[in-house]
Amino acid sequence: MRAALTARGAKVVHIHGEPQQEVAVDLVGVYRGRGFAIELKLGVRTRASTRQQLFLDAWAAAGGVACVAHTVGEALAVLEQIDGDS
Repeated sequence: MRAALTARGAKVVHIHGEPQQEVAVDLVGVYRGRGFAIELKLGVRTRASTRQQLFLDAWAAAGGVACVAHTVGEALAVLEQIDGDS
């Protein structure tokens, strides 16, 4: 998913999380000057943990775009949302 976001022009960092780490999601990045945070859920885990969801909610409340993505298409929808908001 990171490669697909980068191919569209986003700068993306994959976060290798630790339980005590403040950033509780898998990908953070910026696209067209707007920050985004994405929690990747593949396989049997389909929902964000409480800690992850709190982080995503706080990110969105601060003006960023945040989501849980199960597919590349869902991750790319973040960039489409930013394009639509511009």
